[in-house]
Amino acid sequence: MPAIRSGHVTAFFMYDVADAIDLQAVPSLTTHTVAARLAPRPPTPAYVQYKQPPLSIDGEAIGIAEIAGFRVRFKIFDCEPLSAQERDDVRRHRISYLVNDLVVPTWNAALVYDNEAGAQAAIEILEFANSQLLEFRYYDELLDAELARIYAQLQVTGWFQNWVGRRYTRAARQVHSLFIDVNELTDKTENALKIAGDVYAARLFGLAAARLGLDQWKANVREKLKTLDDIYRFAVEQTSMARGEILELTLSRS
Repeated sequence: MPAIRSGHVTAFFMYDVADAIDLQAVPSLTTHTVAARLAPRPPTPAYVQYKQPPLSIDGEAIGIAEIAGFRVRFKIFDCEPLSAQERDDVRRHRISYLVNDLVVPTWNAALVYDNEAGAQAAIEILEFANSQLLEFRYYDELLDAELARIYAQLQVTGWFQNWVGRRYTRAARQVHSLFIDVNELTDKTENALKIAGDVYAARLFGLAAARLGLDQWKANVREKLKTLDDIYRFAVEQTSMARGEILELTLSRS
């Protein structure tokens, strides 16, 4: 490859703010919109020390005191050579379209070596993969909280509630509503990007998704949705049984 003459770092800061966004309404709020396109631990113990200590430079000393209100500090490391195993792992997870481009994604960063157009296309795909990760992590956390709440609700004791089955009815209604909402949102998330006819783009997205562990997060969400479905069926069954007992008791007394 030719020598690298320039480059830049792109950092993604993503926030989940809503379940849905009306994209058509956004241009009415601001004129600066452009449609995106895809181109064809604990404290370190004392015995752990640097072999070659890094150098720290305060930004003010070189005329960069602040950036966007943040104080700037530079730390320069002289890193030790990577082990052969680590180098082999990095090289195994790379992708190139031509002989003079390269993308190496990892779980928290990526190296993109390409011309400006090619780099921008790769960044769009990496950004989308990270947005998918954000969404499924949000759903996973939401389902954890809801499952804990529903379990606690189902375990509440009380002869009257147990007898008439109201807590099961309420739980079934809440579970079914949540199941439909999350299932619909996950389907929309998975179908948000369609890569048709571009094998390289599909391969890059697949590699980035694998490095982010996206399939595992999807599997977690699907498993918890299945648990929700099981709880819903259980609640419906318990409600039917409670109502049947009430009817039987009423008939026997009459």
